[in-house]
Amino acid sequence: MRTSIFLAIAVSTLSVGCGSDLSSNTRLAGAEEPRIFEDETCYDAEAFICEIEQEITRLTNERRPVNAPVAHHGRLSYVARDWSLKQMNSGGIGHGGFPNSRYAVYRARFGSEDPVFMSGENVAYSSASPDSAESVARVFVNMWWNSSGHRQNMLGNHKLLGSGVARRGNVYYATQIFGRQAN
Repeated sequence: MRTSIFLAIAVSTLSVGCGSDLSSNTRLAGAEEPRIFEDETCYDAEAFICEIEQEITRLTNERRPVNAPVAHHGRLSYVARDWSLKQMNSGGIGHGGFPNSRYAVYRARFGSEDPVFMSGENVAYSSASPDSAESVARVFVNMWWNSSGHRQNMLGNHKLLGSGVARRGNVYYATQIFGRQAN
């Protein structure tokens, strides 16, 4: 696999709030007639994207030897993918509006009956010629792991992880949103 890593940014927060940046229900560009998943682990995405997202969670858990594993959260993954899509469409990465705009996307798609607290976010993008979903996921997990701020998020006291990926050609954008069930 040929890979060029561009940029990754981490943010942690303890704030909770409301936002108004509602998301459009945009799907990823990709193969003709992709099979779109709509289940508890992956909402509104191609099978390959769902595989990458679940691999990011699995590989993140491999790096959490002293902490309890984070559970893959399909709804947070949808929100993370929405943010990855927005970054891909803008051509840059960052944490603008975190967590408020992510909460707005969550509520617009799922309502508020399953509230979550979003406690951290990692973002990155990379150019890759993927051999597999695991190889794409490994690029992002390794990139985040090799940065102290990202690693701090990956090892934090989180219970849930939403991993969201968008791609255009061989350029992938990935977002991790860490959290826990709100009480």
